[in-house]
Amino acid sequence: MSGFDHDFLLLSRSDHSYSDYKRWLNSPDALHIHDDLLSYINDTLKWIVCYNPANKMEKLIGLNWYGPSVIKQDGAALVKQVFENWASLFASGPPILNLTGNYAWRHEQRQGAYAVLEFDRDQTVKTFRTLASYAKRVLDSNDELFLLHLGI
Repeated sequence: MSGFDHDFLLLSRSDHSYSDYKRWLNSPDALHIHDDLLSYINDTLKWIVCYNPANKMEKLIGLNWYGPSVIKQDGAALVKQVFENWASLFASGPPILNLTGNYAWRHEQRQGAYAVLEFDRDQTVKTFRTLASYAKRVLDSNDELFLLHLGI
């Protein structure tokens, strides 16, 4: 839906319905996270409770990788925890994070059968902490706010 980026937006239920997700495709206001980076942390994303607005708000465990996901209060605590913890871990790394995996669509170098992806540490940490702060706002909103995730 958003190229090779997953987009995340913090939205208000009083201003936007869940089914309004198509309006936000390729939004410049979205927080963008590259598919390869989310693939690297995907095992921890599979624990998140979310809902599919393209399928009558069907409850899911894990993000809808290729479509929209709504994250409400029941999933926001885990989003906050997961992204805060990954941000803390990545903050301990070198300025350029070399992440190895066999999941990459594109890569700049290879180690055997695995791709090595390069991400800017500071930008990655900033993005992950911003997403964690969005999740905190959802938690504190009494279900007024939600996170919209738009998959690739």
